[in-house]
Formats: sequence, structure tokens, C-alpha cells
Amino acid sequence: MSVLDYKIDKIITKSFQLKKTDRIDNLRFSLSFQFKVSIEDSAICCISEYEFSNEKEQVMELSMECYFKILHNGLDSLIHDNVLTIETEPLQYLATIAVGAARGEIHARCDMADSILKEIVLPPVNLTTIITTPSKFPVEI
Repeated sequence: MSVLDYKIDKIITKSFQLKKTDRIDNLRFSLSFQFKVSIEDSAICCISEYEFSNEKEQVMELSMECYFKILHNGLDSLIHDNVLTIETEPLQYLATIAVGAARGEIHARCDMADSILKEIVLPPVNLTTIITTPSKFPVEI
């Protein structure tokens, strides 16, 4: 596994929407991930989106960005032939941190809104089945 020396730089909630519902027994859960990089800032951003929906409508949606500052010229070491490649294992690891942040964000917001969704804890997510390919970013030199 390739290891990146990093620190969590910031977490931004891009959007959160919650609709009133009185049932949690038939909810479907979906999520997605994207990554972007900033070589100038030596940072990787994990963009994640989470949704609970019932048979009729979306009842909760969260979109977050988690920024990770890569230390000690970590991104430069990943550039070969003008392409920055981040292998799946580090992406899965960073996404795990993003899921944990989302878990807390969803619970806190649903609790503050006194939504029945506060009773649901975001389930464990097997990121090895979701993030299966390295991310590649062209680099201008």
C-alpha cells in the first residue's frame, strides 16, 4: 500500500437537505465519491455525496468536500510521465475519513432538526468495492 503523509486540512459541507418523513423502515441509501487534486496546494479533495430516499422521494442529501494536505512533497512523488496517479488504497483510506465526517454531520443535523432520521447511523461502507481504480490527473510541466 502506498502511504501518503497527510493532515486533514478542512471539511466543507456544500449542501444539506432534509425533508420531513415519519418512516425509516423503507429507506434506500446511496453514496458516491470523486477526487480532485491541487498540486499548487499539495492537496487532495474527496468529494462525497450521501442520500437517503424512500419509495417516493429523497428525504436527506449531503454533499461534502474533505481536503487533505499532503506533506513532504507527497504529490510530486506521484507524478510520472506528466500524470499524477493516486492508487486505490490511499483513496479508499481518505474516503474512509470522509465517511466518518459525514456520519457525524448527518447525525448532528438530523438530531438538531429533531428528524426521525437521527435514529439512523450511517452504515459501514465497504470502500474496496466502491473505489476500485486509481485516480489519474494530467499535469502540465
